[in-house]
Amino acid sequence: MKLKDVKLRYSYIVCAVPIPVLIGCVLYTIYENPVGLDRTHCAIPNYIPSVSAATGVGYRKFFWTASISSSCIMRLFLHTAYHHAVGDLLASASFMNKDCSLLCHSCIHFTEILGLLLLTIFSSTENFPIHRNGFGLFVSSSIIYGITDLYLLWRLRNLRTFDNSVQKTLHRKRWTYIVMFTSVFLAMLFYFLHSTSCAHTIYSLFGLSELVFIFANTYYHFRAVDIIGDVSCSNLFTSSRLHFPSPRKTLPYGLDI
Repeated sequence: MKLKDVKLRYSYIVCAVPIPVLIGCVLYTIYENPVGLDRTHCAIPNYIPSVSAATGVGYRKFFWTASISSSCIMRLFLHTAYHHAVGDLLASASFMNKDCSLLCHSCIHFTEILGLLLLTIFSSTENFPIHRNGFGLFVSSSIIYGITDLYLLWRLRNLRTFDNSVQKTLHRKRWTYIVMFTSVFLAMLFYFLHSTSCAHTIYSLFGLSELVFIFANTYYHFRAVDIIGDVSCSNLFTSSRLHFPSPRKTLPYGLDI
């Protein structure tokens, strides 16, 4: 099979590899050392490990780091295609700060990938300051990227050139972003309550919120395949700029974002 026969939409399978790896790490942590789950700073019952606790030691760290690294490398290529696709579709649009918005859209996603690599390579037990800063960079970049991405898609909506599939994509991304934002807010709240009051099950809720955020973040980026379409992987290496066909024109419709 030649590179031109491989479509970018299938490359997102690689980006989804960390999900089954993470689920396996969490389940194995619960099975291997259920008593160790209680080893927080205040020794309260805990039933769901944090992501760092589940993936930060032994073979679990190796598999987790390998899956995240391969995923991030593929996301760099896919984001290039997605960013060019959005830029091409917005070529006929005219609004203030369009170029600045597209530049921020691209740079923020690269920052998100950098934060994800930092918090993965440096676990909380090995180097807590770098892990903490990487986590903050990853989460804040994810939230800001979602805002810029939805803003650009909202601008695309105003062109009224979408077919039904793109309309569904916008709807899914909006609700996925709401889940991302809510899970981040709850994770910060649960961590604060755990640190101050040591209430039972609070740390488990923190771990659950982390997992929900990671799943939602992965799914949000996966929806880029609806914009990229069936572009070949070889196009990333043979052209300095990709060109994507405009969506089929349909009657104007309304979509709240």
